[in-house]
Formats: sequence, C-alpha cells, structure tokens
Amino acid sequence: MPRPRDPLTPRQTRLRISFSRLRGTGPKKCGPLEKISPF
Repeated sequence: MPRPRDPLTPRQTRLRISFSRLRGTGPKKCGPLEKISPF
C-alpha cells in the first residue's frame, strides 16, 4: 500500500519505534500507528 510520505517529528518517530518494539510487530500491523506512520 503506497502512502504519501509525511515528515515525521522526532517524537513521532520515537513513538512508532517504541510501539513497534513493545508489540513485537512492524508499523504496518499497528492499527493506531498507521495515522502517524508513513510506512
């Protein structure tokens, strides 16, 4: 699913990474994170 690349703030990037590690899944499978993740 190609998405327009939105510039992420450092805070959003850290949140996305920490949630990915916490849940053990990539950003693609994290529903709530799709809103802030360009991937």
